[in-house]
Amino acid sequence: MFGFGMWEIAIFIGLLVVLFGARRAGRIVRRGVDLHGRAQDLRQQSRRLFSLESLLGNRGNRDR
Repeated sequence: MFGFGMWEIAIFIGLLVVLFGARRAGRIVRRGVDLHGRAQDLRQQSRRLFSLESLLGNRGNRDR
C-alpha cells in the first residue's frame, strides 16, 4: 500500500517491540492489520457502488 518492503516492516515492528513491549506491540500491529482490512473492504464496496455497471443498471446491457 505504501511501498514498504520486508526490511522496513521488520524494522518498524522491531521498534514497536522495543518501545512498547511485545504484548502491546502485538496489539498495535493487530489493530493496524484490522484497519487495513477494513479500508480494503471499504475500497472494494465503493468501487462496486460507483462502477459504471452499477450506475447504469440494466440499461447499459443492450444484449437483453
